[in-house]
Amino acid sequence: MKRRDFVIIIIIIFMLVANILAGNAQFFVEGGLSFDKTEEKTDDAGVDFFSSSDRLMFGFSSQAGYWLNDNFAVGTILAVSQSKTEGKTIYSNNPQNNNNSNRKFFRWQISAFSRYKLWGSEKFSVLLDGSLYFAKTNGKSTVEQPLSITKSSPVNLETGIKAIPVVTYDLNERLSIKVTCSFLSMNLYYLSGKTEYSQYTVFDHGLELSDGNKTKNMQNGFSFGTEGELGNIQIGIIYKFDNNNKKKNNK
Repeated sequence: MKRRDFVIIIIIIFMLVANILAGNAQFFVEGGLSFDKTEEKTDDAGVDFFSSSDRLMFGFSSQAGYWLNDNFAVGTILAVSQSKTEGKTIYSNNPQNNNNSNRKFFRWQISAFSRYKLWGSEKFSVLLDGSLYFAKTNGKSTVEQPLSITKSSPVNLETGIKAIPVVTYDLNERLSIKVTCSFLSMNLYYLSGKTEYSQYTVFDHGLELSDGNKTKNMQNGFSFGTEGELGNIQIGIIYKFDNNNKKKNNK
């Protein structure tokens, strides 16, 4: 059995068990649109090297789950995103290596998650989300050089577990605003990918305490979203449904 199939089966079993246990639970849904725009520049005078890239991403995610009690919830997430990155690299001493690149990616992700309330007041709550996920990314890449054009169609498969702190603010009994602090997330994942020219695997983990500027380059941008790779702070909406079983018991 492939790792992808195993993870998806585990997620389905997780949701079926959660549905059985959710007899007196409160059902909720979350979702929203996402946007990310990033500009990055690198200039190395020592080797007369300059590169720049512009990335634009749009995405959407939906999330549904049950509060099994006042402090513990379970659910599932489906997220999709589309991104485009245009870049160029200039070598003053080696102009034959200059290139312009255009890369487009479509990513979808399915997750099973659990949520624990760490702290709560009348309006605010601090939560911790832990998830098991599977994601697939399909891409199209074109790199143009003075003497050649290289095209490829990379495909990445990723499985992992992640823990992310979340802050919510209740607007009323049913509607809340959610802020996901991805810059404090803990992630353990395995990624495998391939193109027409190569295959590769990545196994990584860590506590992300950065601003996204991992290469110490000049980088600026704006992002917001609801799930996955959508910036360091993501914003979403939560809607809680009436608990019909509690209504019946009160009659």
